[in-house]
Amino acid sequence: MNIFYKNIGENKFFLKPDSALVKGSKDFYVPGYIEGVIFSPSLVFRINRSSKCTESRFARRYYNEVSYGININDYRFRKNNCSDFFDLVKLTIFDNSCYAGDEFFLPDQYKITGNINLAIDGIVALTCSIPENILEEANLAIELISGYCSMKSGDLIYIQLGEVEELRKDVRLSLSHCESESTHSEELLFDFRIK
Repeated sequence: MNIFYKNIGENKFFLKPDSALVKGSKDFYVPGYIEGVIFSPSLVFRINRSSKCTESRFARRYYNEVSYGININDYRFRKNNCSDFFDLVKLTIFDNSCYAGDEFFLPDQYKITGNINLAIDGIVALTCSIPENILEEANLAIELISGYCSMKSGDLIYIQLGEVEELRKDVRLSLSHCESESTHSEELLFDFRIK
């Protein structure tokens, strides 16, 4: 299984090993060489058919499930001060840094509309609106990624919706989904500690 991730609006993607995948809300232990991390709320699309060089207009045939997720990187990843490619890779590939929800659902459900709130110690640090064109973003991601890499059933694509930089340990991170701004009820998706 491969894990790919890209930010909305960027024409590049990154890879993580399958050892990065975490299901559910297990605590995250910051590796000793990292001073702080970036949390990226994401939608996670699961590939259901092998794909190679797939145009975006056909990409919808290659995924059938989506969930919520959080991608974690070293905060220096966004500073663009890496001396070489290996330095860049070290900032992104550490174990247990890609959280995916236990529940995957059809991509045409209401769950891919509304807002995702990321809170640190109970205080909302970031609210991301899920774009109306999120499926187009997934389609473009498949076109981009499959142009370079063969994609197989079970592969995951994280479409990152935003970023929060956090330089402290010993905080509680939670992610919730709100169907609309007029609805005040939230569905808690993740709740775990950064240690």
